[in-house]
Amino acid sequence: LVEKLRLMRDLLPGVNLRRVIERNPQILSMDATCTLPAKMRELSVLLPHTDVIRLIELHPKVLSINVGGKVAENLAALQALMKTAGVVETAVEVMVAYSPRLLTSDVTGTIRRRLEQIERVSPGAFRRYSDKPATMARLLCASERSIDRIAYLRQMRSTDIVAE
Repeated sequence: LVEKLRLMRDLLPGVNLRRVIERNPQILSMDATCTLPAKMRELSVLLPHTDVIRLIELHPKVLSINVGGKVAENLAALQALMKTAGVVETAVEVMVAYSPRLLTSDVTGTIRRRLEQIERVSPGAFRRYSDKPATMARLLCASERSIDRIAYLRQMRSTDIVAE
């Protein structure tokens, strides 16, 4: 175990390993000499402009999923979904860097529904925020309550405009 932790420390410099392990204890059962470096390489190929170490620190669960399979599928699905909303692929990579859980979420189900809900309550929201990937990531990871607040604020704003 001590040797494994030392190897992990070398692979993930500057990362709070205790926090990463608390959030994903399954990491301790991974082979730190083969599996972990292979997953990190796969992530860096999928996301060439992203700091993979930071991504793992923010969302260690990504290591418990088949990176070449499910994570790659989710990234492709997210890119396709965001393309329909007028968002370019490079912005999608930045979104994932801000919110790595997008890689492990149900993109074709939950994320698609959130995008549709947000577009319904605030038409054109993703086109307006296409140059703000962090905002888009937060919107897609927002709760139902947050989306309801967006609808309420939009309704109140239109009421104020009518009242003037």
